[in-house]
Amino acid sequence: MRRAITTALAVAVRGGLGWLAYDRITANDPTAPPLIRADDGPLKIRPKDPGGMAVETLAGDPCLAVNGTQTLSYTWCNLAGELAELRAMGVHRFRLSPQDTDMVAVARIFRDLLDGRRQPREARESLAGLAGGTPFSNGFYYGMEGIAFREPVGPVS
Repeated sequence: MRRAITTALAVAVRGGLGWLAYDRITANDPTAPPLIRADDGPLKIRPKDPGGMAVETLAGDPCLAVNGTQTLSYTWCNLAGELAELRAMGVHRFRLSPQDTDMVAVARIFRDLLDGRRQPREARESLAGLAGGTPFSNGFYYGMEGIAFREPVGPVS
């Protein structure tokens, strides 16, 4: 046991001396790589176009959003009115794509809808209030162009 402690202490001392020697040598070395420090300013800055820069059609209608890493639909897909039908088809997991809005409120709306505490029309109206004017789409669900929005066919309260 005593030998293990002596060995560990020797390794620690040698490592410390090695680091100290390296630090002294590179402190005066103009060819040493610069020390990079974190900025004192804010870590995140809100972008000019938080939902992505809108890309318009030749007619001037927005159709896509480009956020620097990907191209997205300008509209927000909203299947609130189709959840009951999707559940009947055997779909039991639903994903919310993050948007530039209060996503906690969005999650609560969908949770209430799935738990029967909210009706689809009421959910869509609440979501529209959070969307800040961004249009919804569900066209692909009905075999239409994806950017289109169609009122759900089934019973909607």
